[in-house]
Amino acid sequence: VLNKMNEINKKEGNMYFTESYRGVGLNQNFKLTDEGVVFIFGRGEISSTAIGEPEILIPYKDLEEYLDMDHPMIKAYR
Repeated sequence: VLNKMNEINKKEGNMYFTESYRGVGLNQNFKLTDEGVVFIFGRGEISSTAIGEPEILIPYKDLEEYLDMDHPMIKAYR
């Protein structure tokens, strides 16, 4: 997630607070989409409150080494 935040910051101009980000916690909100895993953050958690509730998409292709791509839950979205 931090790598994706840094990538977006380079493209769009430092919209995420990467220096205070401590990683994905056990209670991190997320959703599975056709494109990948979307991590959902609360207002002000990783960006200005004006941005709302940011969502960071990590494509499945970037997660293949960490996920069991044959798991039924992953297969349902691929």
